[in-house]
Amino acid sequence: MSHPIRAAVIGGSGFGKFHAQWYAREGAEVVAYTGTSEESAEAAGGPLRNLTGQNPKGYADAEAMLQTEHPDVVSVCTPPACHIEPAMAALKAGAHVLCEKPLLYDSELSSAETLERSAALVDVANQQSLVLAVNLQYAATLDLYRELYERVWGALETYNAYSFEMESKGNRRGAHTFEQIWIELGPHAITPLLISLPNAALVEDSLQTEMNETDVRVEMEFENPGGHRIPVQLRTGACTKDATPVRRFGFNNFRVEIEARKDESGLFTSALRHAESGKEIAGDDFMRVSVRRFLQAARGQGTPLVSGIQAQRNLAVMLAVLDRLRR
Repeated sequence: MSHPIRAAVIGGSGFGKFHAQWYAREGAEVVAYTGTSEESAEAAGGPLRNLTGQNPKGYADAEAMLQTEHPDVVSVCTPPACHIEPAMAALKAGAHVLCEKPLLYDSELSSAETLERSAALVDVANQQSLVLAVNLQYAATLDLYRELYERVWGALETYNAYSFEMESKGNRRGAHTFEQIWIELGPHAITPLLISLPNAALVEDSLQTEMNETDVRVEMEFENPGGHRIPVQLRTGACTKDATPVRRFGFNNFRVEIEARKDESGLFTSALRHAESGKEIAGDDFMRVSVRRFLQAARGQGTPLVSGIQAQRNLAVMLAVLDRLRR
């Protein structure tokens, strides 16, 4: 593409506005966004203009937006149960798609139905020769992590264990607490593991889960083709609004804290800190990296941070844990 990439966001309020912000920062022209109604589209306009420094047009209908604006790339930032239809429409309109995580989750669907519908989306992207990516942004930790690991411990040659702890603010209550926590945070917890071990498979009978009103805990093993097993421990939870959420992960007991910071201009950046050694490493905001890699892939200059196929594998593990929790 010789012209600036034309970007649109389906679901322009909430997390969608940050997609728009990073599109603009990475040199794309944010031409349009959608809301659930004309009123919500109008309300989202001010924040989007402030974040992008551009003047995208608001729509209440995604199909009308696609047919009128003809964007090159589209972010789908609707609720997870509503990802497939707008993503499919964008692909069929010829746009590359960056979908929010998880690729699909609808409590009315079985795990098999969920995987079948998400696979159909991946198939359409492949048939259209279009990029389908999912914003599993914690994949962007891995280059920084490896550099810090090797700086402190030496070469990272084998993976013998993995752990991830992640909290979000807010107290959750009710019968579906474990679903809310796991669906929100579980995909992030799984991502560095699956990207680092692309050929490893979940050992189904190793999966153990525990949940209460604020935490989901998962223990399982992944097995490489050679038979080497990697024990995995995950915790996703909710903390109070005045607390600092725990965000910590690592391989081989080399655990780092994940921190979000702001630079001099007020933009978010990221950092990994190894508390035991006092060493740390800084980089761009993980979501910015995800958007940047997506735009590069749309230009034919590499691959997205997490492809639709990789996101399907992530979804399968997320659902396996959820099914076990429900037992």
